[in-house]
Amino acid sequence: MMRPLPAPPQPYVLQDVMVPISLLRDFASRPVEGGGMTDGLVMADLGVAAGRLCHASELPDAIHVPARGNVALPRLAEAHVHLDKSETIHETGAGDGTLMGAIGTLGPAMHTWDVDHFRTRMTRAVDQALTAGVGTMRSHIDCMLLPEDKPGWHAIKDVMSEYEGRMRITPVALAALDRAMIDGFDTRCKQVARAGGVLGAFIPPDGAAPEVLDRFLQGAARYALDVDFHVDEHLCDTPPATLALAEAVVRTGYEGRVLAGHACRLGLLPADDLDRALDLIAQSGIAIATLPRTNLYLQDRQQARTPKQRGMAPVREMSARGVPIVIATDNVRDAFFPFGNYDLLSVFADAAYALHLDHELGHWIRSITDIPARVLGDTDGGLLASGAPADLLLVPARNWSALLTAPPQERTVLIAGRDRAVGGMNTITPKEIAL
Repeated sequence: MMRPLPAPPQPYVLQDVMVPISLLRDFASRPVEGGGMTDGLVMADLGVAAGRLCHASELPDAIHVPARGNVALPRLAEAHVHLDKSETIHETGAGDGTLMGAIGTLGPAMHTWDVDHFRTRMTRAVDQALTAGVGTMRSHIDCMLLPEDKPGWHAIKDVMSEYEGRMRITPVALAALDRAMIDGFDTRCKQVARAGGVLGAFIPPDGAAPEVLDRFLQGAARYALDVDFHVDEHLCDTPPATLALAEAVVRTGYEGRVLAGHACRLGLLPADDLDRALDLIAQSGIAIATLPRTNLYLQDRQQARTPKQRGMAPVREMSARGVPIVIATDNVRDAFFPFGNYDLLSVFADAAYALHLDHELGHWIRSITDIPARVLGDTDGGLLASGAPADLLLVPARNWSALLTAPPQERTVLIAGRDRAVGGMNTITPKEIAL
């Protein structure tokens, strides 16, 4: 059972709080007063009443909470994690640091875990993400068999129920793409739909035949399922499967939401080839998830040689063409990535320096807020708008540098306007304001 949340607080106004202007809707704003690394940040007053945001002018008698020295973000949207593998490095070891090595290391162990084993680790991960400011999460669950035959699938459904009202969690039934060609595929789709999940597939480096992609998308469409792919998670000199996926979406007229994770191979295309590929990817409406930690760890790994290629999707070129880009965590402390945590703001900081996004942080903050919220079907999330839920992350910071380095324990998470840590919100807990 879900632990009950406190009753809504009396109305209040967060006064002089700093916010990214790219996420602000329907609110007046003021320029930030001096300081470096503040491009894209403005000052605003955010009213909170009945668990939703409103204009301060609508609350003439409300408590005013001095919030200068804090940045307010909507709670973050985590588009790609693997809760079923989380924190298993102590059981399996790290493998050889390659993608296939990680698959070989984790695969046998996963067959030995029961529902309690999965659920315990998933709960720890969700608690960590919740504390760090995540409000929406999508997790892949390995389901080479039918989902309802997998203990990890039952565990994630338990966790979804436990965190209802505090974290919106959606499971992805992940399997090889060729499962679309076997007799049980329709049953797979039914089971995913019954759980409110997403149909997932891994496309191998040698690509996929058009008829397989078409059958997969047609099955998803029959049950009104969104789809999520692991694609081009390699640097091999083969035709990019992301392009084949885009062609299939256009060819079948599939109307659901499509998220393609990794897309590393696209980063090695010559400029002209990439330009042509992006035309079709943009036309298809596919969103791309870049996963900086795992891709930097696994890609271009050669024994006794420093990696020469970053192995990451060309997100700047994609974004310039209108392709929705999300930044996500992927694996945490398992054979695919033996480090890390579920602090999405920290992952965003990693992407900022790895992909040289630091001069446009006001734009790229959308890749962990409103863009993934929309991709994940959370129509109310990701923006600071009048009438939107007062689900906020308050971080003691006066600029982007401080915002992206403040540890989770210094942040305040509001759910429907209440501080989830203490159950009240008349003052911001005194914490050192980062300069």
